[in-house]
Amino acid sequence: MSRVLQNTREASLDIDIAGHRHRNPQDSNPLPCRGLFTTTMDAKTVLKAVGIGRKVDGRWLLNDISLSIDAGQRLALVGPSGSGKTLILRALSMLDPIDTGEIHWRGSPVPGNRVPEFRARVMFLPQQPMLPEGTVEEILRQPFSLKVHGRKQFHRPGTLALLASLGQSDAFLSKQRADLSGGQIQLTALLRAIQLDPEVLLLDEPTAALDPETAEMVESVVATWLERQPNEGRATVWVTHDREQVGRVSTSMIHIRDGKLWE
Repeated sequence: MSRVLQNTREASLDIDIAGHRHRNPQDSNPLPCRGLFTTTMDAKTVLKAVGIGRKVDGRWLLNDISLSIDAGQRLALVGPSGSGKTLILRALSMLDPIDTGEIHWRGSPVPGNRVPEFRARVMFLPQQPMLPEGTVEEILRQPFSLKVHGRKQFHRPGTLALLASLGQSDAFLSKQRADLSGGQIQLTALLRAIQLDPEVLLLDEPTAALDPETAEMVESVVATWLERQPNEGRATVWVTHDREQVGRVSTSMIHIRDGKLWE
């Protein structure tokens, strides 16, 4: 383990990385994470694709994809450009329609009226995130105004600690969206996702625009986030073309080619 990665992990272990999960003092019930859908299968499986497919203009972009993601799992999804990696992540997060199959959360299909809540549990980070205008802090605060995140609060000290673990100073929060580099946009999107405390992160080349040192910091932050509650449902699916990174960020790997999975 490099000194950068070791130091970053040691620092981030002192942070409540999810640590932006705060309840109203009057609310004695836990956040609605675990009980949204009835569990009918082994509790270790949190997210499952069952024979999903997507067809566009007569061509199958995804064809009979089935996979299970277990609590604590770190899965790498690899394959050539255009093979369908991003489409799988978007289907798993229910951002794109599917023509066949189902997405299951903790053992049950996700009802249509629960999709917003599901997306709060399973978050997709695109390679090129689209962020609203404003300062980084305004961008990070914005999701807390949404009903689906209504029981959570922006926690500035925790955010500053996360920034430090990513090699950024407090001044980063004052940067305007228009002034951010591609790598800084990726960091902002990661911060926004982690502070919302999801259960599964679907990461589409999240370090593609970063230098190697910062990429290691991102890997460490994601690993620490996962290690906080590995048996409570947290898991990652990481798309990367970097074979060395695959070894660092995953414990299992699936190949995709022409819209089909190959283990």
